[in-house]
Amino acid sequence: SSTAPAMAYPAALRLWYPHFHGYLSGSCKTSKREPRLRRAKEEMGLGRSDDNAKDIWILQPATGAPPDKGIMWAQTTVLLRHFGSKRYLALNEHSLNASGLLKENSRAALSPVKTVSTELVSMPGLFSHFVLEPTGLLQAQTAAKGMGSGGLVPKDNAAVILRWSSPLTGSLWLSCTTESGARKNSLGIVFSTSRLSRDSIVC
Repeated sequence: SSTAPAMAYPAALRLWYPHFHGYLSGSCKTSKREPRLRRAKEEMGLGRSDDNAKDIWILQPATGAPPDKGIMWAQTTVLLRHFGSKRYLALNEHSLNASGLLKENSRAALSPVKTVSTELVSMPGLFSHFVLEPTGLLQAQTAAKGMGSGGLVPKDNAAVILRWSSPLTGSLWLSCTTESGARKNSLGIVFSTSRLSRDSIVC
């Protein structure tokens, strides 16, 4: 098995989207509830050295797991707490209800792709419980090292996608929107019924 260090609690992370050249970011103002993807500045070369405290998230246990317990692929339930505002990433309950995904058999006739908006909340609940899935390339690499699906998430440079699921809706994945009219330096963040490789995040 692999001897690479495993990700454990608590973990301070900056979540980098290589496809969009930006970070998952949140505001410290309580009036701004929606997280955004903040694109790195062009004058910084679109690199990962564009430091901003609003991009820091703390990975926490969602089910009372001991602090030193390693995080397992697609199994360990986690919370993502925004460092600056102390609020938690969550699906927006009103948006989820409006999406129609909670209706019986809605997944069977799912067309087109549906999305649910996100928000930052003070008290985490079921809408803040996520698991980390490996993206395709990493899954092949880690499986070869004995750290594949069901194994431990590596501590450094793990390529992941965030998943939320329930028996009624099935799985939803954290996704970056490219909506028309979006600000050049900022894009929306939603949960989508479609799992896209472009939404891979490097921790």
